[in-house]
Parts: sequence; C-alpha cells; structure tokens
Amino acid sequence: MSMSGDDESSRGQVPSLFDLLGCGIVADDQATCVLAYTGSALQALNATHINLGSAVSEPDVPVLLFEPSAEIRSSRPDSTSREIQTEFIIMEGFNRLLPDSRIALLENWYATRNNDRYTLHDHRGFMWVSGETRADPDWGAAARRKRKVLVLYGTALGISQPPNELDTYRVGDRRAEFEKARQEGRIATAFVAWREAV
Repeated sequence: MSMSGDDESSRGQVPSLFDLLGCGIVADDQATCVLAYTGSALQALNATHINLGSAVSEPDVPVLLFEPSAEIRSSRPDSTSREIQTEFIIMEGFNRLLPDSRIALLENWYATRNNDRYTLHDHRGFMWVSGETRADPDWGAAARRKRKVLVLYGTALGISQPPNELDTYRVGDRRAEFEKARQEGRIATAFVAWREAV
C-alpha cells in the first residue's frame, strides 16, 4: 500500500491499525478501478460479470468499482478470515454487500475524477482509495445528473486479472470470485455523492 499526501494526516485516520501493521492501509492510490452502470431488472452491471440482485432497484446508476492493490487478512476464532481494509471501511459506514442488502447514501463521503484518476474521499475529506481508468464522458454525465455514484470496494471483485492467469481468467472465473467474496462478506458498498474536481 502506498501513502498519499501528508503521512501524519493519513496515520491519524487509522492509528491502531497503523501501529499494529506498521503501514498505512488507507490512501491506496494504486487500486484497480472500473466504471460501470446498474442495468436491467437483473441488475447486472454492464460489461461485467457482476449481478447485484435486489441490492439496487434504480437503473442506470453509475458504479465505481475499486479493488485495493494488496490484501490484508485477519484470522478469526472460527477459522475463517476477514480482509482488514474491507472491514475498516464497513466500520466507517459502508454496507456489507449481501444478497438481500439495501444500500443507502453515506453522508459526507464523495467521489471525484481528475483526468483518468477516480478517487473516493471519506467524510473528513481524506482520500480513501484511488485508481486510474479511461474516463467515460457518458458515465461522467450520468454521475453529474444523478449527483451520486454506487461504490463497490473489496479485494476480490474479479476486476484484476491474476498475473499467473493472463490467458485463462475468464468471465466465469470473475463471477465465481465475486460471488465467493460476497458470500463471505468481503465486499463493501455504499452510495456516495459525486463532486466535480476543482
């Protein structure tokens, strides 16, 4: 994970985790980033392997997917594990994406674009995660019109191609990765406001 901006400010966001891990797990500016929309009645995101089921009822909502550049796992007493970054953003107000989730607008969080870089900011204005992808004017127009975007966050969204599976990682593999992560509670989501970069 990389730290962005003032290290002391970033450390102040997660003092216990910073002290425990010796590194900042917030302010990841190397995340994989993908733009999409909610689509048909099945709520399949366009051009992706993801089906949100009944989690979102509104069509044509711009969606911003962030897959952090590293995974930090924590073991639990029942022998399962949790992904620390995902747990932390859920503690901050994101919903855990489950098959029957109802996703609400998270007050004072917002997303921005600067050229091809998309960034999620928390309620304090700190950068939480950021990544680059080709800007889509239609997506940007929808975000301005709706004044909100749906964010999906997690290390197993199926949008990063594993380096050892360049020729074999297909749609079915991506779908299986996403569904497994959702069943295990390792995907976080929320609506956040959209703000034009200044």
